[in-house]
Amino acid sequence: MKREAIAQTTIAVLALGWATLLGAGFSSPAAAQSIAFGPEQPYSVGASASGVKAGDFDNDGTTDLLVASDGANKLAVFPGDGSGEFGTALETSLSASPTSLDVADLNSDGNLDAVIIARSEQQLITRLGQGDGTFGAPTVLSVASGAKEFTTLDFDGDSNVDVAYTT
Repeated sequence: MKREAIAQTTIAVLALGWATLLGAGFSSPAAAQSIAFGPEQPYSVGASASGVKAGDFDNDGTTDLLVASDGANKLAVFPGDGSGEFGTALETSLSASPTSLDVADLNSDGNLDAVIIARSEQQLITRLGQGDGTFGAPTVLSVASGAKEFTTLDFDGDSNVDVAYTT
């Protein structure tokens, strides 16, 4: 029952922005039967969020969060401070409405890059990370109608990141 309440709260928050729920950990293996989180910490992206990914986008050694906002057509990097708190967003405008989001090092430069599907525009958009929490100019590819969920990985072993998506 507690897990359902957490899932409902998280979904409600994502409709307005995003939030963190920090894990409380377990005191013993027997305690692993129940999952606990600390209090919710809401953050705003100014419109609805369509995806969130964790990574070190500013290369400072702490985990940041990248949030895609389909209501505002933007990406926002919230720099982490290492304690579970996040700073003011570094925003990047998008010319399309992001449906889903993933991250990978597309060009092997050590910086995390953003990969976005904009379903209504039938586009796969890549934005190369600059290593400071910002992204370069977009590269836009056409994708099949109805493209939505996707993942990135080197599927064919050639050391290049590939994309698999659903329609």
